[in-house]
Amino acid sequence: MDLYLMRHGIAHEPHEWNGSEFDRPLTDEGLERTRAVTKALKKEQQLELDAVWTSPLVRARQTAEIVADVLGAKLRECKAQEPGAKVKALETAFA
Repeated sequence: MDLYLMRHGIAHEPHEWNGSEFDRPLTDEGLERTRAVTKALKKEQQLELDAVWTSPLVRARQTAEIVADVLGAKLRECKAQEPGAKVKALETAFA
């Protein structure tokens, strides 16, 4: 199994966001750049995925939705990837 890790796209800065940290979304630029980078990877045939796993945080999910859509992969939400999760939970999720 190959595992690729990707950080979420550009999100609103915490001091500019009035909502919860969990709900802090990508900026318009973050959405656009995530889509552009993923399309470039697809065009260059550098990335082929079966599934995209994401934490439930809004900005992570937005990023994962774009990647899954562009690359035609399944999207899977994994609570074991959210902040504060234990390594054992990740081991179980990816076993």
